[in-house]
Amino acid sequence: MSVRAVKHISWIVTRPLMLALVIFSLANRARVQLDLWPFSWQHEPIPLSWLLLAALFVGLLIGGGVVWLSGAKNRRRARELRFDKTYLEREVIRLKREVERAQSAAAVSSAHALPPSANNGSGRARSLLAATAGY
Repeated sequence: MSVRAVKHISWIVTRPLMLALVIFSLANRARVQLDLWPFSWQHEPIPLSWLLLAALFVGLLIGGGVVWLSGAKNRRRARELRFDKTYLEREVIRLKREVERAQSAAAVSSAHALPPSANNGSGRARSLLAATAGY
């Protein structure tokens, strides 16, 4: 899904929610007295919509915190896997370089160790064919 499509979908969802929020605020303009029972704290009357929206906001913050805390284990595991991936990628590069060096060293040492007729392989093969031609 493209970024543009996500943007359009978010507007399709967000605009009706904002409209519902405005309608809710206008419909609940009555002022209420907030009294927290165990405490002797009282506040001047506030609109009911403010109180309900504040409760909704606090609930969203608490819910978001719980979700964030519950995902800590997965985030930690993802971070560990990312570090492992980086380490393994570096190890693969190091081992490829080591193999290339070993192959080039083997090619150089084998080229110096064999006689000139064996370097290209054709001289040895011709002598074997000539020797077996009589059979």
